[in-house]
Amino acid sequence: MEKRLWRASASKLIIKPENIQDSYWRAQEQALRDDGQGREISDYEKEILTEDILDKQKTSIQGWSDYLGDEHSPYPMWFKVYAWDGMSKMGVFDVDKKQFTRRNQSTVAPFPKLNPAALAKVHGAIADFYGMQDKDRYTEGEAQDAQLASLVKSGNFNRLYSKMLLETKTIVKTPERTEDIDGEWVEYLPGSEESLAEAAEGTPWCIADPGTGRSYLEYGGYDEYGGEKIEDSKAKFILFRLHDPTTKQLASNACASVRLGIDGRVAEISGLNDGQALEDSLVPIVEEKVRTLPGGDKFLAAFADKRQLIAMDRKFQSGEPFTDDELRFIFEADRKIVKLDTYNTRDPRIRELRDIEVLLKNGTDANSILSVISDRATAANLEVLLANGANVDDAIKKMGERIGTRGTVRALLDHGLDANGIIRHMYGKDIFYSSGEYKSAFLDDGAEKTRPVKNFELLMNAGGDVELVVDKLGWQQIFSHFGELTRYGADIDINEVASHLSPLKRLDELDTLVEYGAVIDIDKIVDELDTVQDENVKKLLSNGADAEAVAKKNSSVFYDSRELRTTGF
Repeated sequence: MEKRLWRASASKLIIKPENIQDSYWRAQEQALRDDGQGREISDYEKEILTEDILDKQKTSIQGWSDYLGDEHSPYPMWFKVYAWDGMSKMGVFDVDKKQFTRRNQSTVAPFPKLNPAALAKVHGAIADFYGMQDKDRYTEGEAQDAQLASLVKSGNFNRLYSKMLLETKTIVKTPERTEDIDGEWVEYLPGSEESLAEAAEGTPWCIADPGTGRSYLEYGGYDEYGGEKIEDSKAKFILFRLHDPTTKQLASNACASVRLGIDGRVAEISGLNDGQALEDSLVPIVEEKVRTLPGGDKFLAAFADKRQLIAMDRKFQSGEPFTDDELRFIFEADRKIVKLDTYNTRDPRIRELRDIEVLLKNGTDANSILSVISDRATAANLEVLLANGANVDDAIKKMGERIGTRGTVRALLDHGLDANGIIRHMYGKDIFYSSGEYKSAFLDDGAEKTRPVKNFELLMNAGGDVELVVDKLGWQQIFSHFGELTRYGADIDINEVASHLSPLKRLDELDTLVEYGAVIDIDKIVDELDTVQDENVKKLLSNGADAEAVAKKNSSVFYDSRELRTTGF
C-alpha cells in the first residue's frame, strides 16, 4: 500500500504538457537552426518531445518512489517525507553553486538521480544534529513529527544532499570478466558499524552512514522491531572487496554486499549498479557465496533468472536471434521474471531486450514474437511486424480492441487489407481516433499549420463504405460525427438522429441541430424535461417555448415578479 502511495505521489510531480513553456520550444527550434535546419517544430514533433520529457521524469522519480516505498527502506516516515519534499523541488545540478537549481511546474529536466549512500548521510547528519539516540533514529512519534515540520520549513535538503554527493568517494572499478576478479569476502558483525561505513563509502548503499548500519546489525530495522535493541542478533554484513590493482592491497571500498537478518538468514543482496543491482561479472561469485549461507536458497531462482538475462543480453548485443523459449522468458509469457536487484522494480535490461525492432533486425521470427507479446505491444509495433512477415490475421486477433490505436490502420492498409475488412474489426469510437498522421492545413491568413488525421479519413480515402461505419455507431456518436459522415456520403436523417437524443441534449445542441436541418419542436422538449434549470429558461423562451409550460417546470424563477424581470420576461 505504501509503495502505491509513493507512486501516486510521483505521478503528481510530473510536468503537465501544457506547462512546457514556449521558451523551451524556441530553444529547440534554435538548436535546429544551429544545425542548419531553419524551420519550426511541428505539432507531431512537439508531441514526441513531450512524451520523451515525461518519460525521463517518470523514470528519474521512480527511483525515489521505489526506494522510499520499498519494504527494505530503512528510514522512518518523517525522514522519507522530508527527502521527498526536498527532491521534488530540485532541478539540475549547478556546478558553480554546488547544489541543485530550484524546480518549478515548468521545469522539463528529469529529477535528480537517487544516491542512497548520500541520502543515508543526510539522515545521519540530521540525527546527529538533533542528538537522536541510536534507537530513536528510525522511530516515529510526536517529537519526530515536530522535527519534520522544522526540517521542511528549513528547505536545507538540497544543500545537505548536494554536499554529501560531492563528498562521495570513487571506488575501484570492477573487472568486466568474472575470471579477472580478485578479491575476498569480509564479515562485519554488530559493533563494527564504523568499519562497515568505511567499506561502503562511495557505494550506493545506505550503510555508508554508521547509524543505518547499526540499525540493521543491532536493532534489526525500525519497521520490524520498533527501535528495540536485539541482544542475540545474528545479523551481519558480508562484503566482497577487490584487491586494488595498483597497490595489490584490499580496496577500502566493497563492490558487493550480502546482508543477513537478525535470524542469521540471507535478507538482502546489493551491488553497485542502479537499483543496487550486482554487476554482471560478480553474479557467479555472489551466487556461490549465497549458496553456502542460511536462507540463500530462496534467492537461487533470482540468480538463475539474472544469469539468463545476462546470457540473452550478450546475444542481443551481438545481433543473434532469440529462440522461442527465450522469447517466452523475456516477455514473461509463462511466469514473471524473478528479480534479484534490491530496489529495481525489474531488471532494467528487460525493457531493452524487448525492443521488437532490434529483435527483428537480429533475425528473431516475427510470428514467434507476435505469439508472446501483449495487445499493446502488437499495436505499437504492427507496421514493423507485418513488414517482417507476421501473420496479419493473428495480429488483428491479438490486438483486439487496440486495432484502432495510433498507426495500426495505416499499417493494415499498407499491408493490403481492404478498408471495409478493417472497419468490421473496429469499434465505432476507434474509427474516429487520431491515426497518428498529420497533414498540412491553412488558416484564413494563409499561414500553414498541421492537423491530425483520423482513422476515419484514412479508411474513407481507401474506399471504405461510410454506411458500414454508421452501422457501428450509436445515435450520440452519429450526431457527434454527423458532418464528417455526411461529407463522405452517409445517408442520415438528422430528424431521426435528434429523436434519439435526450431532451436536454437536444436543447444543448439546438443551434447545431438546426444548422444540420433538423426540425425541432421546442415545446416537445419542454414537455419531456423533468425540470427546467434556471440557465435554460432564456434559451427556451427565445426559441418560442410556451412560457406557462416552462414556468411549470421551473420552481425557482417564476413565483417572484423580481425574478421574472431578471430572467428577461
